[in-house]
Amino acid sequence: MAQGIWLKAGGGVTSDDVTATTNLIVQGYTTVTADSNDEVVNGTLPNMPSQTSPLSWRFDNGKAYVKIQKGAYIQESTPSGGAEIIIPFEIDSGHIYHRKAY
Repeated sequence: MAQGIWLKAGGGVTSDDVTATTNLIVQGYTTVTADSNDEVVNGTLPNMPSQTSPLSWRFDNGKAYVKIQKGAYIQESTPSGGAEIIIPFEIDSGHIYHRKAY
């Protein structure tokens, strides 16, 4: 009678199969990434609060440009159900004055 050795077949995901890198995975989550050498790693993208203040902001040609911290804004505990940016401003005689600009 013949004898054989059973080898485990492949089928898993390797770093060569994916495009996401560790910096694109939210902290607290684990996965195999393109830069993890086939190891399961923790994400490094900060999980930000659902309400945040801008680092800076300005109005230009009818558009608002708002700079916020890098991170994932995925918590849904705000009244709107999504992330909100809180911009402090003051209104004086019909004009809007902002406290920070870039």
